[in-house]
Amino acid sequence: DWLIIDSIVYDGIAKRAFPGCEVLAIQNGEIKYHKAFGHYEYDPKSLPVTLETIYDLASVTKISATTVSIMKLYEQGKVDINKSLGDYLPSMKGTNKENLKLTDILLHQGGLPADINFWGKTLDPQTKRPSTVYYSDVPKPGFTTPVAAGMYLRNDWEDTMMKMIADYPMGPSPKYVYSDVDFILLGKIVEQVSGMPLDEYTRKTFYAPLGMATTGFKPFQHFGLERTAPTEEDNYFRRQLMHGYVHDES
Repeated sequence: DWLIIDSIVYDGIAKRAFPGCEVLAIQNGEIKYHKAFGHYEYDPKSLPVTLETIYDLASVTKISATTVSIMKLYEQGKVDINKSLGDYLPSMKGTNKENLKLTDILLHQGGLPADINFWGKTLDPQTKRPSTVYYSDVPKPGFTTPVAAGMYLRNDWEDTMMKMIADYPMGPSPKYVYSDVDFILLGKIVEQVSGMPLDEYTRKTFYAPLGMATTGFKPFQHFGLERTAPTEEDNYFRRQLMHGYVHDES
């Protein structure tokens, strides 16, 4: 009974579990139910959710971008998952990450941490807000990495992030720890081997050939904010509603 779905969704919106959503049900390849509910924000004056609204896949990106890219490069014989980080990433050579096997990293059991607080190092120690040492409110030479509306990170901070990963203490292995760091490194391997940024490689290799026109990175640039649902009110780092920019701090 599809009315049950309607009731559950309206109840969730009323209880402010979420401001809006899109529900799709497919049975035996046939769309049985497809409906949009609510708004982009809790304010009823905000944009309504439509069947064309684009949502952030968040950590599903690990599967829908990075893992499939590694699989493709493996299929082509360009990546050997039995080799180690040091075989592909110069920044990991000579570190305690050098001999980590790609198989263990793919399985989240290489001993890497769940996350590293990269962004915290870019806050002003006095104000606890993004430091002008690391951010510019307009794009300019050396500051072209967008992290939010009106926030552009120093391009060389990526090298610092990789150094922080290289220096971070190792945990026990093999032990399963779901890790963002694992897939940051795998994404860098894709870029190193393919010679393309991860977003460009996935678009050319998977999304465009499959006709996945609204799957990709940087929705603020490619799809427009009117089609993109906000993800969270960031009141601790970027101090704004995250809308069209990746919500994950790393």
